[in-house]
Amino acid sequence: MSVSRSFDDISDLERGSLIRGFKGLRNYSLLYIIASLLLGSSLLWGFIRFMIVRRALSISSISASILILIMGLAGCLILLIAVFLYLMDSMNGFSEFNVRYSTSSSMVKVGYLGACLMFIIGFLVSLIIPLISLILIFFGIMLLVVGRIGFAYLLTKINSDFKESAFLISAIIYIVGILLPPVDFIASIILFIASNSMLSRLKVSPTSVVSV
Repeated sequence: MSVSRSFDDISDLERGSLIRGFKGLRNYSLLYIIASLLLGSSLLWGFIRFMIVRRALSISSISASILILIMGLAGCLILLIAVFLYLMDSMNGFSEFNVRYSTSSSMVKVGYLGACLMFIIGFLVSLIIPLISLILIFFGIMLLVVGRIGFAYLLTKINSDFKESAFLISAIIYIVGILLPPVDFIASIILFIASNSMLSRLKVSPTSVVSV
């Protein structure tokens, strides 16, 4: 189904599903940006301290290490919330709006949820059977790639239906991010702006007239 760019011909139910989808994308991208800043800062700070600091342990160095750890854990927690709370809800919204989004949404769900499961199990068995752990992590990475491809595919469909090129740009950058993960930060900024724009268009468009 091709969607009118003015949203004038969609029902209230479809409008609600779209709002759910774009709100999920907006919140996901915002939390991803925050998580990336926290994780990136903690990794960079930790690397600098490891390379430069060559002295005995002190209260200040221990405090700095604890702060780095807290930042890293906070970033991981925010990232998990972004994916499992907002991204998954967004996929449900788009699937409810149109079955054309079901395939890409399913790829995202299977990819991200499966990857998380593989990583958790791989971490738990790493101290017992290292080889099995590596195999599970490998499968987790493959599932994550599937999820990212599905996400990029969904964004291209949004661009096709709503004529918002920012989603296509985000999709391309997310694909590049499979090999260069840091560029995901840029894609998330673009996605946040584009999702906000779509929400504004949905809210200002006239609602459907329902006969009583």
